[in-house]
Amino acid sequence: ANSAALAAPAVVAAAVATGTDVLVNGGFEAQVISGNSVNRNAGSSALTGWTIGGNSIDQIRDFWAPAEGAQSIDLDGDKPGAISQMVATEPGRSYTLSFKYSAHPDLGGTPASMAMKWGATTENFTFTGKSSKSDMGWITVERTVTAASASTELSFTSLNGKNNKYGNALDAVSVKALPYLAAPSLIRAVATGGTGALLIGRIDGAAS
Repeated sequence: ANSAALAAPAVVAAAVATGTDVLVNGGFEAQVISGNSVNRNAGSSALTGWTIGGNSIDQIRDFWAPAEGAQSIDLDGDKPGAISQMVATEPGRSYTLSFKYSAHPDLGGTPASMAMKWGATTENFTFTGKSSKSDMGWITVERTVTAASASTELSFTSLNGKNNKYGNALDAVSVKALPYLAAPSLIRAVATGGTGALLIGRIDGAAS
């Protein structure tokens, strides 16, 4: 049989199916709380899947309307805080990272800022509008990100003043797998005699 290298990438087998959300507790629904809010201090393991940094955050339930589900968070608890999670990823695979953010209604239009970090890439976001408990004015952010290793850190960090206890509201965070493309050098097409058909496989013999 004759073989020829293909210039375009091809879809190959991957650890998780396309569209799978590989983030844990992106809606902050666990742990379930009661009342308006619960303060979570740095080092607490109560927010399933996340590590809390900075000073503290607030997990919100009945205080304002969430973007989805029943709960969300305020990145500024008693003082500015942060959350982070090591996400299980596949090197070279791309993901759709999305989240919704707003700001504490008691800020009254005062800007609230935060930094989102994926691996080595950081992007800052500032909410400058007004929000209310019944209408938070959630802003949706969507980015295509790529993993460089088998685990990638995702974090959100308050950039507000050190004594600020009202910060960015955050909800509906997800990291959904996109189709996994193999490098072109690992793909070959083998012509089958007389049929014009091509059998496609990986040069290295791995499953495709």
